[in-house]
Amino acid sequence: MSKIILLDKNLANQIAAWEVVERPVSVIKELIENSIDADAKNIKIEIFDGWISKIIINDDWNWIEKDDLKIIWEKHSTSKIKNLDDLYNVMTFWFRGEAIASISSVSNMEIISKNIIENFWNSIKISDWIKSIPINIACETGTKIIIENLFYNTPARLNYLKTARTEYNHILNYLYEISLSYPDIWFEFVSDNKQVFYFKNNEDLKTRIHNISWNDFSENLLEINFQMVWIKISWYISDPKISFNNKNKQNIFVNKRPIKSYVISRAIADAYNRFIPHSSNSAYVLNIEVDPTQVDVNVHPRKLE
Repeated sequence: MSKIILLDKNLANQIAAWEVVERPVSVIKELIENSIDADAKNIKIEIFDGWISKIIINDDWNWIEKDDLKIIWEKHSTSKIKNLDDLYNVMTFWFRGEAIASISSVSNMEIISKNIIENFWNSIKISDWIKSIPINIACETGTKIIIENLFYNTPARLNYLKTARTEYNHILNYLYEISLSYPDIWFEFVSDNKQVFYFKNNEDLKTRIHNISWNDFSENLLEINFQMVWIKISWYISDPKISFNNKNKQNIFVNKRPIKSYVISRAIADAYNRFIPHSSNSAYVLNIEVDPTQVDVNVHPRKLE
């Protein structure tokens, strides 16, 4: 009797979801990155009951056409990669169709989208891995993705999550982080119908830092502009005349992708060591630009390292 079997498609996607969809902020991260890849300039994020009942990502992109909507939820669907060369040269977050597959396997999802040349939105619902028949509804150009009952069929993942407040803070911190990386994009965050923040599009980074309420940092910035043949480091660090009690204002990006790097953080801390109190921290928002062929973004499941 054979001991090796092929997993059911739904089960395989749920397992994959445990890597991509670690917690509610993972859902928001994947969907916002999709919006950015689609050249959205206005992105609105809504959560209800601290994310528990519903998550909505609404933007002004018009990329999903009617035929695309039929396969967007299939695993490994993509708009960015057609061959191996594309894999090594991609500069964006990618449109990760497999993330849509993973998210829809652990939630009830509805995707509503209207291309700019079409007369109606196209709506499709995915529940228990069953895709509804696409229907047409009238609305403005754009895309809305609605996530309900997240982790309803994976109770172990649901039990892993922290308090609603903790998960909310993860969401808020990520939204601050991605808004720093893209100050040209208009972001709005609404929780239980109350606006938490909105950042206008085409802001300069210094203004965006100020609007996050990092006033002490925004008023004490040192601009960084360093370039060698293969690398460019830019944006801002804090003037050593100020320091902070925590590391919340430390952000590193590689080609605008947020990362965590002990090596880089340690190097910056060593540089400040002679100028700020030993128990204090500097602040920085740094972007490192490199040739995408010199970076492998897939060495970490969440692309953080």
